[in-house]
Amino acid sequence: MKSFLPSIALLSALLATSCNDKPAAQDAGAFATPEVEVLEASPGKAVTSVRIPGRMEPYLQAEVRARVTGIVLDRCYQEGQLVKEGDILFKIDSAPLQAAVDACKADVSRSEAVLKDARDKLAKYSVLVEGGGVSKREYNLALAGKEQAEAEYAAAEAKLEQAMQELGYATVTSPIGGRVRRALVTKGALCNKNELTHLTTVEQIDPIYVRFSAPSAELSKSRRSITSGEAEGIPFDKICVKLILPDGREYPHEGKLFFSDMAVDPLTDTVEMRAEFPNKDLELLPGAYVRIAFDTAVQRNIYRIPRDAVMRTAQSAMVYIVGPGNKLEARPVETERLDGKNWIVTKGLKPGDKIVVSKTSYLMPGIPVSIAAPAAPEAGQNTAGH
Repeated sequence: MKSFLPSIALLSALLATSCNDKPAAQDAGAFATPEVEVLEASPGKAVTSVRIPGRMEPYLQAEVRARVTGIVLDRCYQEGQLVKEGDILFKIDSAPLQAAVDACKADVSRSEAVLKDARDKLAKYSVLVEGGGVSKREYNLALAGKEQAEAEYAAAEAKLEQAMQELGYATVTSPIGGRVRRALVTKGALCNKNELTHLTTVEQIDPIYVRFSAPSAELSKSRRSITSGEAEGIPFDKICVKLILPDGREYPHEGKLFFSDMAVDPLTDTVEMRAEFPNKDLELLPGAYVRIAFDTAVQRNIYRIPRDAVMRTAQSAMVYIVGPGNKLEARPVETERLDGKNWIVTKGLKPGDKIVVSKTSYLMPGIPVSIAAPAAPEAGQNTAGH
């Protein structure tokens, strides 16, 4: 028991010493001034870009349909073949059509003979009516007969022309140059001109279009920025469009904007647009889902702030500014988007502001800080605006 009592006294002394030292250590840490790195704000420019999904569409597309009724005798092309305008694609049985042409020719000959007889009769009556050999009524009937014969002859010639056109339609040719898709009818199929039987489709895909819809709100925002002078507009014919393929690769050839609708689709609140791309290797195919990207404007007076220097909530964003007396100030800012590792800040900063870019999660407004020596800047960036 005697040996145990000194041990208790020694332990109590050690605990008392430890407790006396702890407040001193806490006081020393509480008054330590944090050292932070800062970035001096300098306004710069940033390109506003959009990335939108779209669908490939042929430059020209023609549905080849039957214009006469008949049996398909032959298909004169290989599916997927490149054809020129006027190349023969199908042949339809022309025998009934040839017979119709022959019948119309006969009608023309008969009408021509009737017209000749009517003209001779009128010429004869023209002489007789002056001498009283025929009455005025008989002369008028002869004149009417001649005019009727002329009308019948003209109608017969028109029917012959129509029959010859239909005979020509029995040979189905390509209306445009391009690649022919699969045949929708086979040899022996019956085509009907009243139903406009769809035979095949010819598409020209060099160049090729991409159709997409841009949100009207984004376009309106861009126009307002340009009108107010906050951004520089890019002329429509100078906008270069990039194409991202379905596998994620970027198409090696740039395109250009070709069309922008002048109305907003009320169902989707978007504006339909179209871009044109060269397609000499025929790598791009109609119907493919792709993404396009292009620049719309160049923003002025923006600041690029490192991502970790911006503290964000669901409603707002803020940065720490080193103010007078090296005391921290919480500055609300408006951020537009991320550009790589930097936020694009459009409002809330002014040139020369010292923005804290380190230890932001351990700081609070109003405390004094010391500014660390500047670190080596990242490649391509040396101030908050460039």
